[in-house]
Amino acid sequence: MIAYHIRNLARLSGREGQRSFWLWFALVAAGLVAFGAAVAVPIFSATFVRMERFALKHPESSTISRGPGHVRIEIEGAHPEFMPDMDAVLTLGAVATLIAVFLLGAAVVRRLHDGNRTGRWALLPVPFYVMGLAPSYPLFSAARQGEVPGFGSFALLMLSNLGYLGALATLLIFLALPGTEGPNRFGDAPED
Repeated sequence: MIAYHIRNLARLSGREGQRSFWLWFALVAAGLVAFGAAVAVPIFSATFVRMERFALKHPESSTISRGPGHVRIEIEGAHPEFMPDMDAVLTLGAVATLIAVFLLGAAVVRRLHDGNRTGRWALLPVPFYVMGLAPSYPLFSAARQGEVPGFGSFALLMLSNLGYLGALATLLIFLALPGTEGPNRFGDAPED
């Protein structure tokens, strides 16, 4: 199954059965989650270490409480220096998205073909993703500098995220629906 999908990374013709697609999807998703954890955990851990150091040096304006399986740090006032490097997080998220598109794109198109749908449906979430990513950098940059982002930018980000989730849900529904029986305009039915 892995060799089949690696060989067919660029094949946008034909059809892809549900079993083959979802196994490949699960494998790629698991790999991306592991990649995300390996990258994000050190970034956020460094933020928590900075917060704990600050709290230990300034007990008059902070509280640290520990319990089974958790540490809680409360710091009074605004401290934008504790904001994680979201530029790195966003950039790595974009890289992970490109990896996912590279690994899953052709399989998604073939899966859509199995339902007798054009592969163009795979592009449905793209504009919303780009519209959401573009304002994220300036919003997080402003927050790191202690500025309060404007409501308009935040509203645009939220609307594009809602559009993205709706487009992604539509695409996932199309991918989950059974394929057409027998041959369709994209070829013969897949074997799985």
